[in-house]
Amino acid sequence: MLGVDVRKDVRTVLALGLAVVGPVSLALLLMLNSRGPNAAMRSSEMVTYALVLAASVFVYFHWRMVGVAPSQGSRRLAGWLTVALLAASLQKLGQVAMIDPVPAVWRDFWPLVSQTVILVVLIAMTYLAARVDVPRDPALLGAIGGLLLTGGTIVVLRFTDPSLPSRTGIQLLNALMLLAGVMLAWTIWQRTHVSAKVRGQLALAAVLLTLAQSLAHLDTHNRWVVTLAVVANFQGALVLLTLSQSLLRSSILGHQDELMMLQETLAKARADVLEERELLHEVGSTVAGITTASRVMSQDSRLTHERRQRLEQMLTAELARLDRLMTSRHPEPARVIDVSEVVEPLVTSHRERGLDVQWTPQELHAVGDPDDLAEVVNILLENARRHGGQTVLLEVSDSDGYVEVTCSDNGPGIADEVRPQLFDSGARRSDSPGQGLGLSIAQRLMSECGGSLELADSVRPGATFVARLPMSEMAHVAVHHVA
Repeated sequence: MLGVDVRKDVRTVLALGLAVVGPVSLALLLMLNSRGPNAAMRSSEMVTYALVLAASVFVYFHWRMVGVAPSQGSRRLAGWLTVALLAASLQKLGQVAMIDPVPAVWRDFWPLVSQTVILVVLIAMTYLAARVDVPRDPALLGAIGGLLLTGGTIVVLRFTDPSLPSRTGIQLLNALMLLAGVMLAWTIWQRTHVSAKVRGQLALAAVLLTLAQSLAHLDTHNRWVVTLAVVANFQGALVLLTLSQSLLRSSILGHQDELMMLQETLAKARADVLEERELLHEVGSTVAGITTASRVMSQDSRLTHERRQRLEQMLTAELARLDRLMTSRHPEPARVIDVSEVVEPLVTSHRERGLDVQWTPQELHAVGDPDDLAEVVNILLENARRHGGQTVLLEVSDSDGYVEVTCSDNGPGIADEVRPQLFDSGARRSDSPGQGLGLSIAQRLMSECGGSLELADSVRPGATFVARLPMSEMAHVAVHHVA
């Protein structure tokens, strides 16, 4: 994987080199012929360190984005690299801008001194980057560092006697600067807490930029030497620019991955919360029926044997369903169910809670999950008890291969503003005491069983809901037998 990344970066550098270095180098060579080598070198340095400044901006944004990342080494590297690139680029741009006011005898000597100082500072930063975090915002520190270095240059030029240094002294200083650049590259490469790819690019950029400065002071009248210095400058800047955009891209992709994971976690949390709310919705209604039946059985001594038997059957059925609701169970395959056997305990439960449920058992069988059908009927009866008055007509019939359970109440009906979102989760009237979950749950359960739930048109007052389940072959036999 590392080899693939390296090859990709090499291709990027070459592409940028052909797109940027070629045309700019050609323009500078034309300038070299028309205005001389000094002007060409100065212009190349302005372009080079403007690119380095852009690279520092990319790295700074990378630092901002990895500010909350667990990788402390990556954050520390990005911070100190921002300081180094920003300070070096600002100092160099300021130095290039001040070349003309500098006395001629200083134009070869002072850039070497300042460049050597910068390299020593960068070596010190490399050691700090392995041990200490950036104490403040790196952009602020880098800007302050660049201004201090530029201000130091102005002070030195103003208050120092510009005596002519010997040519030998200049060459020795040039060799010292080149040695400092190699030391910087070696120091960077030894930082094992940084990936080899990043270390290699930083070391290469340090060597190229230092080499460009050294070549520029060897022979400023040789066209080929100046051309090589210009190309080394641009290539060093492009390596830094490629590295910075790679770091920024990796942090952006990392944040995108984190955002996707956060969205998935949030979606799962919402689904879990909705599932818990749906469970509590059904459990609450079931427990209410069980509580009412238990109280009636324990307090009413006048219960007839038939009524007590119905209550006991209801309690047995509802307690078993409650147990299944409270345990984590996988969806079971659809099976043949006796619709009246499922509906009867629920009718008994709601009758004991004061709802007048008019219902006549029918021998019809459907294909589905009995607990799902029980939950749907319970939701329809609970809604009718809360919103639809005191009387409910519950009918079971067959139609076009489906068993239909029709629940009609004598209440005010469904408000027009609620109808479009009637089966959406949370849809309810402003004065409704419910949560708006029941009908959405019921419709989903019917759909999962291969059936449906819809609001039927009715000429009489109130609301009529029709739940449909596929009819089994046993249903046809039962209908024929009844007929």
